[in-house]
Amino acid sequence: MVWGATLNAIVGGIPPVVPDLRVTEINYNPPGGGTTYSASDFEFIELKNTGTSTINLPGFHFGAGVTFNFTSGSLVAGRAA
Repeated sequence: MVWGATLNAIVGGIPPVVPDLRVTEINYNPPGGGTTYSASDFEFIELKNTGTSTINLPGFHFGAGVTFNFTSGSLVAGRAA
């Protein structure tokens, strides 16, 4: 995957895939953990809306390598989550 690439290969859902939605950070298999938390509790994928309009996320899903369906939420223009 190329950083900053559109999510055509990763996120499926309501076509067309929104070109302003980017994967900006991935934290996979971090070191650490302990008695209360495991390292996998700190894994995440950060998405950013680089556009000027809010992106509604319901209907989008990760289609390869990660299993997650967005059932609610939106991403305001210029924000990451």
